[in-house]
Amino acid sequence: MEVNEAMETTGGILYALRMQGTRFVKVGFTRRRLLNRIQALQSGLPFHLEVIAQVEVDRDAPAIEKRIHGLLAPDKVRGEWFECDMDSASFDLLVAQARALLLRPSLPSQDSLPRKPDFSLFASRLYLARRRAGLRQAELAHLAKLYPTHIRKMEAGRLLPTMPRLRRLAAALGVPACDLLGML
Repeated sequence: MEVNEAMETTGGILYALRMQGTRFVKVGFTRRRLLNRIQALQSGLPFHLEVIAQVEVDRDAPAIEKRIHGLLAPDKVRGEWFECDMDSASFDLLVAQARALLLRPSLPSQDSLPRKPDFSLFASRLYLARRRAGLRQAELAHLAKLYPTHIRKMEAGRLLPTMPRLRRLAAALGVPACDLLGML
């Protein structure tokens, strides 16, 4: 139990690295300087590693990293490597989603409701972008290949999209994903 508690309070740097010229991304965390971690990883790799994004957290770094890996599971290649499109805005969204998952209480009852994370910024930006595009929720859902209930829940602030859904939403609305996230 003490080991888990120590792990829960561990701070560090969450990072996303890309093998230059590829779609291969490594997501991890380090307690050391990121440059030292990159140098350790770089040895033996045929490609140069480039930093996509880094986020310093003061606690829960291993747990956040684990949840990010879970969110990226469909794109997993091996270990902490994933084949996907990633930029700093999408990494920031992954970190936010992982932190929201940590807010869920760990109760033995399956039907207990998790605490609601605040997705209101994303919800309002999605709503405004949809209105500016002159689309109804059902039309946006069709263009983004989503269910209309997903759009309703996102605009109500009850659901945050996965990375693939965010990309499809942004493409359907003709806006960068970072606009929907309020990252500009």
